[in-house]
Amino acid sequence: MSPSNKEQEYLLLDSCMIEYLLNDYMHDAISQQLDLWYSDIFKPAISEVSYSELIDGAKPEKEARVIKLLDNFYGFQLQKRVVKGAGILGSLYKEYSPDLGNICLADKLIAMTS
Repeated sequence: MSPSNKEQEYLLLDSCMIEYLLNDYMHDAISQQLDLWYSDIFKPAISEVSYSELIDGAKPEKEARVIKLLDNFYGFQLQKRVVKGAGILGSLYKEYSPDLGNICLADKLIAMTS
């Protein structure tokens, strides 16, 4: 079922998927798959957290490639409810599954964005 004109479905990509798109060897295969998913249904999206992860410490040429690619995506801004949810998620991980307590805050923020 296609979304109406007023409604848009987003496919949130994480930094790993973007790294694949930036990889010359994997770019074509990943792009083809994303084109199939996007068609008329999905619009590519990225979390501000992933955006930051991808340009943090990057050399100028990579930073420019990342920015050029990501500026084509819808950007999910961090909202208070996302930040609050990430904190709650971290508390739940620590309480109920100590193995998950080591998941970094950035990944929890991305999870709550989705």
